[in-house]
Amino acid sequence: MKLKYYRINNIFRKNNPEINLPNDYLIFESFSLNYHEFYFGGLETAKFILDLVSNYKNIDDLSILEWGCGPGRIIRHFPTLTNSSCNYFATDYNSKSINWCTENIKDVNFSINDLLPPTQFENSFFDFIYGISVLTHLSENNYYKWYSELIRIIKPNGLILLTTHGEASTMKLKINEKQLFKNNSIIEKGNTIEGHRTYTSYAPEFFLKKLFSSNSEIIYYKKGEAKNWGIEKDIWIIQKSN
Repeated sequence: MKLKYYRINNIFRKNNPEINLPNDYLIFESFSLNYHEFYFGGLETAKFILDLVSNYKNIDDLSILEWGCGPGRIIRHFPTLTNSSCNYFATDYNSKSINWCTENIKDVNFSINDLLPPTQFENSFFDFIYGISVLTHLSENNYYKWYSELIRIIKPNGLILLTTHGEASTMKLKINEKQLFKNNSIIEKGNTIEGHRTYTSYAPEFFLKKLFSSNSEIIYYKKGEAKNWGIEKDIWIIQKSN
């Protein structure tokens, strides 16, 4: 990867000397080793999240959490995209990522969580939580545990935005795995540590609709599609009940 992106990453460094980036492995582990896509793609994702959520909630005076923030690719942009009345939090199980974020990103409160919940946050603490490609690296058992935790720490009527590997992503699966997916089973792949980018899971729509109906309501759902740049993830927005 370093060889693949060596030239364009050098150009990025030359053109953007003021932008501080984490070390190469932290970037690779959370995304890919393309500096431009890491930074400016993170900015576009942050804008997309805020634009989408603003259809359902006024982005003003909110407590916002990024669950599974990695080295801050997305959350680092939130303070400049929203007004100063919001409070920003981010958490991840990778202590090296959190240490880098704490030292290099201002106006965001970073904390470390374990691979298993709970987090350190109080009940009904946040107005909005998002997790971009976090469930996609967890086991079925942790889908249940982490969703319960997110519901615990979100306020009544608060919003949770999550992305998952849906039907479009199953083109990567073997024939027998595709059949299991069609039968509404979660598919887990990878001989690595759960939570790492090389550990992946694929969750059927039926399974997630059942999971997300617990103490909550699905208010937005968009199936991912195959694009010329790759495969989109499914997007879900869930609202906690009163």
